[in-house]
Order: sequence, then structure tokens, then C-alpha cells
Amino acid sequence: SGNQNLALSVENPAAQPFATGVGGTSITGYGPPPTEGVWNDGPNPECQCSNSNLGGGSGGGVSANWTEQGYQSGAPAALGVNGSESSAQPCGGTADCREVPDVSADADLLTGYVVFTDSHWGVIGGTSASSPLWAAFTALVNADPRCRGLNIGFANPSLYQVAGSGYLSNFNDITAASPYTNAASNDTLTQFGVGTSDPNNLFAVGPNYDMSTGLGSMIGSSLAN
Repeated sequence: SGNQNLALSVENPAAQPFATGVGGTSITGYGPPPTEGVWNDGPNPECQCSNSNLGGGSGGGVSANWTEQGYQSGAPAALGVNGSESSAQPCGGTADCREVPDVSADADLLTGYVVFTDSHWGVIGGTSASSPLWAAFTALVNADPRCRGLNIGFANPSLYQVAGSGYLSNFNDITAASPYTNAASNDTLTQFGVGTSDPNNLFAVGPNYDMSTGLGSMIGSSLAN
């Protein structure tokens, strides 16, 4: 649309400091175990996006409103949370700004979730699917008898702590590009030559934490423990 905002931005409420922001992946191989790349449909004509000129992809980046909380600022250096693309400028602080997402899960319509709604079966995707997946995982953990009725509550401190001590045992590290566009970042606009919001291909996926897929997707059985 004519009033589209092409500036670099992150989404609310995912970027709020006491929310767990969930990004998106695409399934690249069904395994077992499955393998994943960053969700970036770009110009893929099969993406079935509401606006086929833009495609869809995982969101992420640096917040203009919030500084990092301790779970990110104090994360072990090996996780790579604070790196070359971290910045204190967008939020006007003296410390680095909040980075999102925190985690991710499959969000691509082409590898999406089969659901039954309105009297028929269909496939859903987007971070509107990966976020409820994480919420459902949390609910199942809360209901596990081993938790003795104690709820996880705000998960981010635990997620980063677990990642800092046993990363690859609990998270799938997303390092692969999109299987459809070969884009290695969350930016879909420049795939179409639309605007210059991300001319340097910022926030590319890579080892450990990145601002396209966060800590990655869950290895549910071990992370639940």
C-alpha cells in the first residue's frame, strides 16, 4: 500500500522485555530429526501471502523502545546475543537495546500446521502459528506432574540460562538459509527490490543466537526437562 512503512522495525508485543518473542523457520528436511532454515518466502509464488508482492518471513531486529534485560545482556558470550549488530542507538540508551526474537519454530505455510476449523481442514502458518506452538509447549510443561503444580511463568531467563549451559542439547540452532529463496535473513522486502529498509542484509542467521531465529527451535523432550 502507499503508506507502507519500510523502515527497520520490530513488532509489538514480541519486543517487550517481559514477553517471549517467537520467530519463524521453514522445514528443510523431515528427518528424523527434521532440519530447519530461516522462514523467508521472498518472491516464492507458492507462499499464499495476503500480499503476494511482499512474501512473508521471520521478524526480528533491535527495539527502538526497550533496552536489554539481564537475560540478554548477561548471556554467555558464546551464545552470541551481543554482537556486531547489537546497538544502543535505536532505543537511545547507554546499553544495548532489546533484541528479538528469543526463540522460533516452524512458521512457513509450505511446511505449516494442519488444523480443523470452521468445519474443514486447512493449513496455517506464520508466527501466528509458531507463537501458539511455544505457548502450547509451555502449557504441557506446566501440566507435567514433575513440575509439582509450579508454573514456568516468564520463560526468558530460563531459556537463556539453559541455552548458556546446554545449547545444542535443548535447541535446534538455525543456520540455514530459506529453502525457497536462499535468503539467509528475515528481510523479505529487498527480495523484491521494494524499498531499502535492509540494504545490508542485516540480521542473518548463523551459529547460536541471531536476530532472525533467536535461540532457535525447541528440542521439546530435553528442554521440557
